[in-house]
Amino acid sequence: MADEADLKIDERLASHSSYFNSLVQLVPTKFYLPDNDEEKGGKFYKNKGKQAPKQSVKESSRKAKKRRLDPEQPKSALDLQDGKANKRESSDSGNDSAEEEGDNDGGFSVEKVASGKISDLRAKLHERIEMLQLKRKSSEKHTDRPKKKSKSEIKADKNKKHETSRKINEQHEKKPNRVLNDKGEVVFSKFDFMERTKEKGVTHGSKARNYKTLLAKAERRQKKLEDLAQENPSRAQELKERIAWRGALAKAEGVKQKDDPKLIKKSLKRREKQKEKSRKQWKSRIEHTQKQKEDRQKQRQKNLKERSLSKKGKGMKGKPKNPKKHKPGF
Repeated sequence: MADEADLKIDERLASHSSYFNSLVQLVPTKFYLPDNDEEKGGKFYKNKGKQAPKQSVKESSRKAKKRRLDPEQPKSALDLQDGKANKRESSDSGNDSAEEEGDNDGGFSVEKVASGKISDLRAKLHERIEMLQLKRKSSEKHTDRPKKKSKSEIKADKNKKHETSRKINEQHEKKPNRVLNDKGEVVFSKFDFMERTKEKGVTHGSKARNYKTLLAKAERRQKKLEDLAQENPSRAQELKERIAWRGALAKAEGVKQKDDPKLIKKSLKRREKQKEKSRKQWKSRIEHTQKQKEDRQKQRQKNLKERSLSKKGKGMKGKPKNPKKHKPGF
């Protein structure tokens, strides 16, 4: 009975083994068992130290192609696994190289990064850290941080600012001293235009100029010139030239001259005519306005009278005569 049970177990194990072997044969060899150690580590370690040159890559690809075409080479992953197992059995069991290849089942072994590579990376890291620290210290030295002020210094700065602003305000508030001319009149600049303006107002008039005053003044000046011409002709001629020169300057400034008696009389006559015309127009306008007012008043009275009469007539016609009710017994 024991022999039969052992046979059944062996048969079952053999069937399981053949089944797993068939599954392993379905897996491509490049995914199940890499050919060399470099292919093993290349998948898991991205920053490899060694990079194969182009020529070696071409050579390895050419050899791999030959191995694929060689009929004696194992085709499946199971064949490769069996070959590796045979090599391990033939090698010395105490050899350290057998331990590095992995277990007999042919499973993966995650390779360790070479100690030299790790030390290089650590050295680079420490060097980088030291460089950054030195850079930060040098920047802190060169940076001039402002010194924190004390309360007394802050208060002194505030007082200084207030004093400066107060002085500026006082300068703005100060009014400039008034400049007076010889007659005691205010002059707003270094040039005195007061006398010239007054002369213009008197000589050439303004918007409310009086033509009669201008005419009287012009006639007096003309009479003086005539009298002076009889007494001293050269003096009279000099005075005429001066008056002409003054008139030319006034014309250049754009001021009309009102010193000719004939022109003043003509302007005065024209002005009187304009006044008379305006007076007549104003009078007719007042009369017309008064007439319109009276007409509107008459029309209003007429309308009121007609309305009252119409109301009375409507009242007489519209009201029916109610017969008097006799009381019984009377």
